Amino acid sequence: AGPYDFASLGGAGNCSQTHYLFVVAGDPAGGNFIQMPDPAAAGLPPGARWTIAFNDGSGNQQTVEFAAVPLNGAFAQIEARAIGAVTIFTDGAGWFVESMVDTSGSGRITFL
Repeated sequence: AGPYDFASLGGAGNCSQTHYLFVVAGDPAGGNFIQMPDPAAAGLPPGARWTIAFNDGSGNQQTVEFAAVPLNGAFAQIEARAIGAVTIFTDGAGWFVESMVDTSGSGRITFL
């Protein structure tokens, strides 16, 4: 049961050494979020990039949560129900989207 913070999933303690997150299986109940850290509190340097790969094509919900610092200053979550990936970066204080791939062709990776 989650939510899971990135460090507890092997994110090198303060996450500064880990730059890829692979979500292998979705969650049918939708309650097991992966929580991204506050970049400033984790000591992440400006320009650090992470790629989040969503690998479950079953349609089950896969959720990454930005509770401490909203993504692009506006979004609390990325929800995926398809295979795809989102690359994000930090300026040392916030999180920002750099690129996204949604293989479903129907917008099944969303920012909420």
